[in-house]
Amino acid sequence: MSGARLPEVPRFKGNATLRYEFNWGETEPFLQLNYTHQSSSKSDLRRVEADIVRPQGTYDLVNFSLGFKRDNLTAEFFLDNAFDERAELNRFTQCAEQVCGGRVNIIPTRPRMFGFRFGQKF
Repeated sequence: MSGARLPEVPRFKGNATLRYEFNWGETEPFLQLNYTHQSSSKSDLRRVEADIVRPQGTYDLVNFSLGFKRDNLTAEFFLDNAFDERAELNRFTQCAEQVCGGRVNIIPTRPRMFGFRFGQKF
């Protein structure tokens, strides 16, 4: 269809990262904020099938991290999906939409997650 948007392609998707690093003795601490926005997108180029599965919604994800590096070591506390956004990354059916239309599979974002990362470069 002429002029139709491709399936799974949003009108807009953007990602921004702000990172502040500084020296503190022999250690290099950092603070980081990451923001991702995606507008809605349809799951199928065909109109009837896309209406059955319904579009993926718009979502915003925010991640924070705080850590340091020293020599070849890094340590970091992180908080991913800070506001626990229940976004849909993908929507699909296992068979023809007219047959399985009521059973839509959804791939969600991970729920809010926090943790600690440690790394070493060799």
